[in-house]
Amino acid sequence: MQTKMLSRFLSVLLVLALTAGLVPAAWAAGGVPSESGRDSSDWSLFPSARVDGVTLDRDSLSLEVGSHETLHATVSPSSAFDQDLSWYSSNTGVAEVSNGRVTALSPGEADITVTTDDGGFTASCHVIVTAAVPVTGVRLDRTELTLTKDGESATLKATVSPSDAADQNVFWTVDDSGVISVDQSGKVTAVGNGAGTVTVTTADGGFTASCTVRVQFPSAPPTLSLNKTSLSLTTGSSETLSATTAPEGTRVSWISSNSKVASVDQSGKVTAVGTGTATITAIPEGGAGATCAVTVSDPSYFTLSKTELSVMFGKTASLSVSNLPDGASVSWSADEKNIVSLSPSGTGNANCTVKGVTAGKSVIVTAVVTDRRGNRLATPACTVTVTAASAPDITSSVASGGSVTFDESKFNSACTEVYGNKLNYVTFTLPSSSRGTLYYNYSNGTYDQKVSESTKYYYGGGVFKSALSKVSFVAEPDYSGKVTISYSAVDTSGYSYTGAVAITVSEPTGSIEFSGAQNEVIPFDAGDFNALSKEITGYGLDYVHFTLPSSGKGTLYYRYDNGDYDKKVSSSAAYYYDDSPYLEDVSFVPARNWSGTLTIPFTARDTKRNTFSGTIEITVSRTADDIMYSVDRNGSVAFDVGDFNSFSRSATGSSLDYVEFTLPSSNKGTLYYNYDDGDYDEKVSSSKRYYRNQRPYLENITFVPARNYTGTVSIPFQGSSADSDSFSGTIRVTVGGGDSGDIEYSAAVNSPITLSSDDFNDYCKDETGKSLSYVQFTLPPTSRGILYYDYDDGDYDKKVSASTEYFLSKSPYLEQVTFVPAKNYTGTVIIDFTGENTGGKAFSGSLLLSFATVKDPGVIYYTTDAQEVTFRSSDFSSACDKRGGAGLTSVVFQLPPESAGRLYYNYGSPTSYGGLVDDDTAYEVDGSPSISRISFVPKAGFSGTVTIAYTGTDESGSTYTGYVQIGVTPSSSSSYFTDMGRYSWAAESVDYLYENGITTGVGATTYHPDGLITRGDFVLMLSRAFRFSVSGGDNFKDVPAESYYAQAISSAKALGIAQGGSDGRFNPSASLTREDAMVLLQRTLNRTGHGIDDASASYLNRFSDGKSVSSYAQGSVAALVQAGVIQGDDAGNLNPKGSLTRAEMAVILHRVLTL
Repeated sequence: MQTKMLSRFLSVLLVLALTAGLVPAAWAAGGVPSESGRDSSDWSLFPSARVDGVTLDRDSLSLEVGSHETLHATVSPSSAFDQDLSWYSSNTGVAEVSNGRVTALSPGEADITVTTDDGGFTASCHVIVTAAVPVTGVRLDRTELTLTKDGESATLKATVSPSDAADQNVFWTVDDSGVISVDQSGKVTAVGNGAGTVTVTTADGGFTASCTVRVQFPSAPPTLSLNKTSLSLTTGSSETLSATTAPEGTRVSWISSNSKVASVDQSGKVTAVGTGTATITAIPEGGAGATCAVTVSDPSYFTLSKTELSVMFGKTASLSVSNLPDGASVSWSADEKNIVSLSPSGTGNANCTVKGVTAGKSVIVTAVVTDRRGNRLATPACTVTVTAASAPDITSSVASGGSVTFDESKFNSACTEVYGNKLNYVTFTLPSSSRGTLYYNYSNGTYDQKVSESTKYYYGGGVFKSALSKVSFVAEPDYSGKVTISYSAVDTSGYSYTGAVAITVSEPTGSIEFSGAQNEVIPFDAGDFNALSKEITGYGLDYVHFTLPSSGKGTLYYRYDNGDYDKKVSSSAAYYYDDSPYLEDVSFVPARNWSGTLTIPFTARDTKRNTFSGTIEITVSRTADDIMYSVDRNGSVAFDVGDFNSFSRSATGSSLDYVEFTLPSSNKGTLYYNYDDGDYDEKVSSSKRYYRNQRPYLENITFVPARNYTGTVSIPFQGSSADSDSFSGTIRVTVGGGDSGDIEYSAAVNSPITLSSDDFNDYCKDETGKSLSYVQFTLPPTSRGILYYDYDDGDYDKKVSASTEYFLSKSPYLEQVTFVPAKNYTGTVIIDFTGENTGGKAFSGSLLLSFATVKDPGVIYYTTDAQEVTFRSSDFSSACDKRGGAGLTSVVFQLPPESAGRLYYNYGSPTSYGGLVDDDTAYEVDGSPSISRISFVPKAGFSGTVTIAYTGTDESGSTYTGYVQIGVTPSSSSSYFTDMGRYSWAAESVDYLYENGITTGVGATTYHPDGLITRGDFVLMLSRAFRFSVSGGDNFKDVPAESYYAQAISSAKALGIAQGGSDGRFNPSASLTREDAMVLLQRTLNRTGHGIDDASASYLNRFSDGKSVSSYAQGSVAALVQAGVIQGDDAGNLNPKGSLTRAEMAVILHRVLTL
């Protein structure tokens, strides 16, 4: 501190010393101090820091309306530090000023004052504004003009009177744009023959002058065209050809090349005289002609394709008329109704489809042929006989010993195909008892009685009538083959016929297979039982009864979960496909450490009460995990024979004898025998066995990864134990810390995973250099899950087969393979696969599927001071990742309450956005439509927290519910203007309009919130907010063309928003009343596609001064009251005639833009 004080003291001494040296020198030059305390000599070495005055270059100024001139101010002294000035007009309706530039607005007087920021010194200029000289007329340099060429032009000259008129602007128009065109310089151009008028109109006063323009192009030779180039007639008929000429009215002459075939008169009427061909020519006077080829035929040539026709009931046959000439048509009819139906078709209805309607009757079908004028040419006929159709066989199938209940709807369908009537009843001829028996009301071995050949079985049943729907066929247990059961039937019209039921009896087919490892729960798949039911009986499954397995091998449980269960399965209980107790809740739990194969018989019934039987084949393998190794990149790893011996003991219960290897891709690495730092005896062969206790020794095998390869290499192997039990497994070598699988997926527990063919194709390209052809899968244990083909929420086409090839580009498609994990399974499933590329080169790999219990997603938080909030895809991905499941793909939003705000897509400004977000569209993380293009815009005046729920879908197809919370805290002060203190209630709205480019301040940091908004400024702000796209033409007479709001008012006028008074004035500088602001606002909304209809004037009754609203404004004010834009003051007044302040304007416009 002492050092700083000393430094300052020395600085002061130095200044005083310099001053003492300069003062004597100044006196020596003759300078004497004045009374003002300043030396009369040049003291420029000491510039004054304060302003002591300001002057203008003129104290008066005369301007015409619409003109402008710049005043220049001089601050004294010129060396003053602060040269900043403020300009002010005493009457802004007469003249306005900006940085000294004075613009004349209307006749009158105003004082322009300039004030220094330092000291407040002023200077003034008195401005007198006078009206501009008006236009009194206009004339053209010529009143007539002739043009003779297409595109020829001439320029007309307009003279405005008087010559000193203020507005010399004119505009040009034509009355017929098909004859002439004119540009705004008066240049007239010929377009087409005719006469037109060019009119020039003054911008001021609308005075006009005209010029008549005649366009005469040289004429072209006449042309002619005929309405037809060919014509077919029959002898004695006629038709008139039509000729079109250019120019219209040209004389035409007609001639025939052969009047013995066809003659023509001078009106173009062609008459067929005799059979043959002729050419009719029409020639325009002075031009080239056109021709029509005429063919004349004999009407006796018209014949039907058949004179007799037999058609079965319900079937169709065809008739047609041959040699039908052009223009002729056929009318088809039958001499008796309801025997056949007729459906004409083809050109002129020359063809007819005949359908049998009533069996056992005949009818005559007649074809009446007429020419184009309605003259009858021929009436050929055909006799049609409708015969009865034969009843189609009713087919069904059943397993040996099973039952099938007859479907009465099939009998009724067969009946309608015979005579078209519904079925009444049938009687059966009984089948051989060695094949099966017909029973009435049969159910699981019990029945009312056997079917009798004398009993009638009715369609639909009835009181004291035996129902056809209760007849069942029960096949003998030892019979398989075909059974045909004949029946006689009578329809509802009393017609009788015979038919047959053809039943295929088959032995129970295909057992259901499940698999798992030792001590692993194996859940049953109800879909397998349902598929087997459909295969055997043709109908879906109802329920199953199980024969219980030996407890030494395992137990069937109902609702088993990690040692807990509801009960053991009972052999007497039925387990249902669609009801409780549910078949899908049955699991097999193998006895502790038991392994082997188990068969569980079962019986079942389908939904039509047909019974069948089958077996469940369960394979429980010994637990033998993959053999795992890891090695550094470019290292090597020797196989440990002890690992393979332990694997053999786990898999078979005895020691290892030998193994054989499926060789890995050379792109990943190589197996060597007797490898030593780059030297080796030979490469391992897939056809050799490598032994535990003899040559070639398994312990001498080494895997060497390919150079710089990192990842996981899967090497399948198969082997034999010392007891000759075979086994197989996989070696997995992780190189350089790579992933655990070649292709990996993860999902939430109980979530299916559909494989991506692109992943397999990319893997194939990495392995072989070419695209994928197909892959085959090693099926996983069913205890962990099942691979399905064409799976959809529990429904599927079939299970994936280990012997089936699944292709990239043809069926069966790899992309339709889905893995469905076992119920509540968590952990990792490894599925090995092999395949070929498009060049036939083989490769192999492993598929790693991980399933984990997921958590709730994280809540996404945003905050805002009432401006829009744009979402980020990364925030939603992070929230999804917190679940611990697969990554996010897309979200669907629930919409927030409109009282809080709205979600927009591609939001640019309040009136420029891509649309509103809906609750049906999925918005994607990486694709389109993107989450990152969604914005939340708070409603004006809203404060608080809004919570938006959404449904997310992750990469495994699992869905979850997440939440976005947005805190809206409107600022009580402006971020841009310092004079909003007493107007904190409007600060949020002012900043909103400022940030969207709708309003600006009156200075760098001032907004002038208590200033009154003028009509011109308000229209300018509406134009900025709603982006008026229409470019206006003329404007109101009191809106200067150079004014900053001229274009906005012109566009508003063109849109019908700004309408002005009857005197053609808009009064742009006048203050805007509240009711006029509402009218302009509503018109703007309606003209820009944001329509808001007039509301009932009753909305105004809630305000004490509501009745004072002008009649022309009542609908608009009521509409904006209804919408919540206008809310009145604290005293309950609207104050419709009061002026609108800039602060009030900001709040109202903010509310409108966030409706």
